[in-house]
Amino acid sequence: MIKFGTSGFRAVIAENFTKENIQKIAYALTKVFKGQDVVPIGYDNRFMGKEFAKWISEVLLAYGKKIKFFEVPVPSPLIAFETMNSEFGLMVSASHNPYVYNGIKIFQRGGRELTSQQNASLEKIANKVKYKKILSKSFDLAVKEKQVVLTKNLNPYCNSILKNVNAKLIKNSGLSVYFNAMQGSSVACAKQIFEKLGLNVTYMNTDVNPNFKFGLPAPYKDNIHDQETLAKKDKFEDFGFALDGDGDRISFVDENGQFYDCNYISAMVYDDILSSGQKCDFVKNCAMTSLIDKIAETNGQKVVLAGVGFKNTASKMLENPNSLIGAESNGYALKGHILYKDGLMGALRAIEVLAKQGKPLSKVVKSIKKKYRFPCEVVEYAYPFTAEQREKINKTLFVDKVLPDVKGRKIEKVSYDDGLKITYENGYWGVLRFSGNENVIRLFAEMENLQECEKVIKVYEKLIGLKTRQV
Repeated sequence: MIKFGTSGFRAVIAENFTKENIQKIAYALTKVFKGQDVVPIGYDNRFMGKEFAKWISEVLLAYGKKIKFFEVPVPSPLIAFETMNSEFGLMVSASHNPYVYNGIKIFQRGGRELTSQQNASLEKIANKVKYKKILSKSFDLAVKEKQVVLTKNLNPYCNSILKNVNAKLIKNSGLSVYFNAMQGSSVACAKQIFEKLGLNVTYMNTDVNPNFKFGLPAPYKDNIHDQETLAKKDKFEDFGFALDGDGDRISFVDENGQFYDCNYISAMVYDDILSSGQKCDFVKNCAMTSLIDKIAETNGQKVVLAGVGFKNTASKMLENPNSLIGAESNGYALKGHILYKDGLMGALRAIEVLAKQGKPLSKVVKSIKKKYRFPCEVVEYAYPFTAEQREKINKTLFVDKVLPDVKGRKIEKVSYDDGLKITYENGYWGVLRFSGNENVIRLFAEMENLQECEKVIKVYEKLIGLKTRQV
């Protein structure tokens, strides 16, 4: 059974991510998208990524599609960029999932993900078609017939990023950067961009390793201890950042080894945009910091709430012409580039803010919290579960609607729009929701400090009966 999640189709390799299933999806694409635009196709460093990409191509070719095929691993945002002026494009990647997974991300014109309705149409067709009836054309033959254009050209994407930041300011900043590639596919693009900027960059984990050192290729706090340790040992002059396996998720580490996700990085960029005199709204989901709300309110702007999943963020950005920035806790997008979260773009825009302010990352984030009078920390954890555990948790949270009892916290609002969100006094909150891409439940909490966050998380863990966190 083919089932699309929050961001495309993902499954365990050889279990449900098979040649048959991905070619059924390719067939479905030819029925949903009937235009003649060239289809950009890429893949990351995961096991057999290039082979899977070719098998998908062979079905598209048989139904008359022309293909722009990247011969080297690329980040997902590059394929989103390549789809700005194409009917659709696709990326073979399971993003930040464990190494046993692979997946397909599909983008549409404008450089954004498909809607839930489009995914549902693809699902229906792919699950209905008989595999033996699907046509296929030799990839090598299509190359000879020039139906496939092979390319290694990263310039258009890299140049778009450079055009959307103050390259001169960054170039003259003298900043030093530690870049943790997490064995992902952003290395070539990152090197090209940083060489043009003349930044002093130290690279980490740039080797190609489909097993991701048997860890999770996600830039979460528990997965980048090596970078945090290096920061403390070498005493970073400035900061470092990490990207996930396909380059759309991002986190930062400051000069002291302190971890920051996009709750803080996007808030920093948003404050910079408004401080420069430009007015704009901010699009976010239910599991992002209330610091964004404080910034918007103070500057007379709005926060637009989107459903979880960046396809929903992009849709809200399109609906609201005054919104220039959209974010989730793990990544953000800026209009003018693509309507999809981009780790490299996000890093460069944050670096621009640091270059402009001439202060360490830790002091910039601290000053924003002080400026808007909102002391805060956000934590996020994921918990794997069995089918039996999921059923029990679902009954507790969404059938019986049992609420966690956090001592000393008055509940002001409860929402079931996207999982369970509990809003407490003064803008603090917690979220419990099942992931749409993995067999995990995610727990979030924003409180005055990390100690208070952990107190809330412990109450949530007790309620769902899980303590073992994904690593």
